[in-house]
Amino acid sequence: MTKNGYWWILAAAAALAAFAYGCGGRDTVEDTVDHGGSLVREEGEIAFTRYTRFAPPDFESEVYTINVDGSGERRLTDSPGLDAFPSWSPDGERIVFASERDGNWELYVMDAGGADQRRLTNTPEDESSPAWSPDGEKIAYGTGVIEGNETIHVMNADGSGRKRL
Repeated sequence: MTKNGYWWILAAAAALAAFAYGCGGRDTVEDTVDHGGSLVREEGEIAFTRYTRFAPPDFESEVYTINVDGSGERRLTDSPGLDAFPSWSPDGERIVFASERDGNWELYVMDAGGADQRRLTNTPEDESSPAWSPDGEKIAYGTGVIEGNETIHVMNADGSGRKRL
């Protein structure tokens, strides 16, 4: 992957997060935690990506969680390649993320503790930057970022019903 390709993925992630959370109609006045998008769940746990190997040309990253007070860090994924772009489901029970563990970027879902990792997409395209719908029934994501023909798709939370927007 080229350096520019990776930055396009980051830009797409920011755009999808802004779209998903800016248009969701959520009232955060009563929330006890500043969600900051989909990286923090109501229980006060942050999902994030950390590089575990940074030795060009080989990079590896994994998905972790940590409490907002800095305690309780846990590694949730352990696969070759890059796992990135975690996004909490609205109920805080699942995390969707992108991974290149199978040769190209695909979307996976797992429970909040990292168990039951399931692949949601299986295409020749690179999928990235997933974001849950406010009701948790759909996942929006980007494709074609590296190739330069970016599109936004939506699918059911189980991976079925993929549609290009």
